[in-house]
Amino acid sequence: MKKLFPVTIIICAILASGCQQGYKTADECNSDAVSLLGKAEGVMASAEQIRFWINNTPGHRSEKEKLEKKLSAMLDLAAGYLYDANKIEPTWYKITAALARCENARGNPETAVKFALDAIKINPSYHVVYQTLGTSYMILGSQSDKQGDPSKRNSYYHKSIAAYEQFIKMRKDDLRLTTLRINIILMKKAMGED
Repeated sequence: MKKLFPVTIIICAILASGCQQGYKTADECNSDAVSLLGKAEGVMASAEQIRFWINNTPGHRSEKEKLEKKLSAMLDLAAGYLYDANKIEPTWYKITAALARCENARGNPETAVKFALDAIKINPSYHVVYQTLGTSYMILGSQSDKQGDPSKRNSYYHKSIAAYEQFIKMRKDDLRLTTLRINIILMKKAMGED
């Protein structure tokens, strides 16, 4: 019985840290998750640069289809890194928040909402995720509007506004506030709530 007790403690410690089997220490687990998150963030930053070129640089518009394929492949790569990191550290809010941003970029706002809400459950004070959640709901609202469903649109827009307002409340000096406030004004106008 004395030999079983230390083994039980070690197994419980590994499970509590969020590591999968095969990792010897929490530090080893965390370093792999950090590395994967870093790779994903780098790929997503490069993908955003390509998206900017596609949308804003006339010289790149002629190569739009080729660049969009590259963008999609890059976002898939970033998602792969993040899903692998999430397997290692499923309770690390920065990974779930990054998954939400990545899924928004991949055009999957429903999945992004799920990950954003998971990140908020893990760490409700992580301000960045509220912007991501607001963006996800805004995208869903816009999609509902295109489908001719104003009731659903309004529901999503109200959720988006609430998430953006939470971000604004938490980050009164953030450079993104102007953009978020403009988004709120535009959503309210779309709903007839000037």
